[in-house]
Amino acid sequence: MPRDKKGLSRKSGGQRKDPTTFFVIASEGRESEPQYFAHVADFINTKSLGRLIKIEALRREDNASDFRRVLSMLDEYKKKYKLSDKDQLWCLVDADKWPEKNMAEAQQLCKQKEYEFCMTNPCFELWLLLHHLDFKTIDEAAKNDLLKNPKTTSSKNHLEQVLHAILKKEFGESYRKGSISKAHLEKIPFALRQAFELELEKNHWTFDAFCTRIHVLLQQIFQSEPPDYPLPE
Repeated sequence: MPRDKKGLSRKSGGQRKDPTTFFVIASEGRESEPQYFAHVADFINTKSLGRLIKIEALRREDNASDFRRVLSMLDEYKKKYKLSDKDQLWCLVDADKWPEKNMAEAQQLCKQKEYEFCMTNPCFELWLLLHHLDFKTIDEAAKNDLLKNPKTTSSKNHLEQVLHAILKKEFGESYRKGSISKAHLEKIPFALRQAFELELEKNHWTFDAFCTRIHVLLQQIFQSEPPDYPLPE
């Protein structure tokens, strides 16, 4: 969420006196995740919740896909701004990019730095697919294909292909990284319900199962004041 370094909401190195909670999100994905959370931020800003919650989706200028680079963005933010106890800093990474030992290191570093850690297996597109595909309707073979997520074309993996087909059918839109549709927003309630029902947060260190904590992050964002739809208890 772009803002001046000495904006009204907080000042560089200054003491926080406002009641606003900041959710600062650094992701391995350079474009898709920041765009998605920018849409969520825009939605929040149109509601009364915007007085209490601010989302800052940090953007990388480089293409380095390394969890250490993701963590460094949060480190730089933490050095620049005075944080309150309510603020949350989140590190989002995909399991398909790194071996298990790297993810264990990333999780441990986040714990030391008091950052929230979110690994999505196999990748961020799983979270987007939860907005549109009812996982109760697909068989184990189809789930296994989604989990393995092989390359199907030179530019798309299996999850991206499935997501592309659904968006084309429902909205007449294609799926492209870096061009995340606002159409996902209206489906957030469904994505949240599915993720909690599937207990994806409990699989967070199981590399042979779907997992994510993005729904936990969104529930944290919305918990101060309910949005226009019910959230899972």
